[in-house]
Amino acid sequence: SGAQVNQYRSLTGNTIGLDKQFQLSIASPINDFQPFSFSGNTLSRDSRYRQMVSFDSYDNKNNITQFTATDQVPVSILWDYLNTEPIAKVTNAAVDQVAFTSFEADGKGGWAFSGTPATDASAMTGGKDYVLNGSNNITKSGLSSSKSFIVSYWSNPGSAPVNGSSGTQMASANGWKYFEHKLASGITSVTVSGSVTIDGLRIYPSDAQMTSYTYSPLVGMTSS
Repeated sequence: SGAQVNQYRSLTGNTIGLDKQFQLSIASPINDFQPFSFSGNTLSRDSRYRQMVSFDSYDNKNNITQFTATDQVPVSILWDYLNTEPIAKVTNAAVDQVAFTSFEADGKGGWAFSGTPATDASAMTGGKDYVLNGSNNITKSGLSSSKSFIVSYWSNPGSAPVNGSSGTQMASANGWKYFEHKLASGITSVTVSGSVTIDGLRIYPSDAQMTSYTYSPLVGMTSS
């Protein structure tokens, strides 16, 4: 026997979305069940309900950007293409601690930069990349000083300095090289600089796992 309670919250545009889900699961019948109730802003439910999932945050288009299952780690989702497609899913990381851009769409995926991406048929992820010229750096701030991070990207011809340090080449394909930079804890911001062409730029905590995606209109997913 069991029961479930869905708790909702107010979202952008006077819409309603899931906030938390609770599950009551018991081994045998009970006679002291306390029905769900509320008085003003106070909610009451049976103490044997267990929270199964929390939908921690939504974006302004009401897409889920972070959720946490019971006894699990947070899962973050980055959205782009006018907030219609998920461009990254990150397990064990808060949404403000990750970033990804393939320079394809309207958004910047949590990164900050002022330059204009370049159309490039040879780009590693999608059809655009970004030419660093020594003055149009890419940055990410607000990182947790208690965590270590990994910055990764494809570049051509070599490594782009991250906080002034070179990365480790992990792979190569089609004239591009894949680099990773491992940043120790205590760092709260990163700067990607240099004079190289870069694509598929990501940052995430070193104990997290990120999967990123690109899309083409009317075609669908083009890389993962």
